[in-house]
Amino acid sequence: MSMTNNRQPSDNFKILLVAASVAVFLLIVVGGVVRVTASGGGCPDWPTCFGSFTPPVERSAVRLSAHDKAGWDYAHRSLSFIVALLVGASAYQARRKYHHQAWVSYPIYAAAGTLSAQIALGALLAAQVQAGGDRMLSAVHLGLSLLVQAFTLVATAAAFYISAEKPTPQPNFKKP
Repeated sequence: MSMTNNRQPSDNFKILLVAASVAVFLLIVVGGVVRVTASGGGCPDWPTCFGSFTPPVERSAVRLSAHDKAGWDYAHRSLSFIVALLVGASAYQARRKYHHQAWVSYPIYAAAGTLSAQIALGALLAAQVQAGGDRMLSAVHLGLSLLVQAFTLVATAAAFYISAEKPTPQPNFKKP
């Protein structure tokens, strides 16, 4: 059965999907670093970090370790914002131009929806870390991020597969 429909995914759309997939992977890696280094909660408030949307710049001897943790926490939040933009732009483009390509559009819509839940859970987790943390929430947070990764990879692979597929020749019943 052919996955081809009227419109082939453009090169720009495929680049956007690859960028989203790579960014999600990097976000998972940075999230792991945040967890392993106990940097979660390095930014005591959400969505800001020490009351600002930019990373803390003063580095006094008293707060050095807090700022290092804040740096990783801030990097995770910043990358989350970039991922949200890339996945959101991919979902928007899929809806606008490729909504008939189910293998491309549905997984990226699912990625956008799951990412929305992931961001809300991340905010809850940031508040929980200040109160001692919750391992179950951390596990669910990781699980959702892996789902987002899976959805973006499926959409990306489908976009490349559809583009590589050769059009099926149609029979010509006209008499010469």
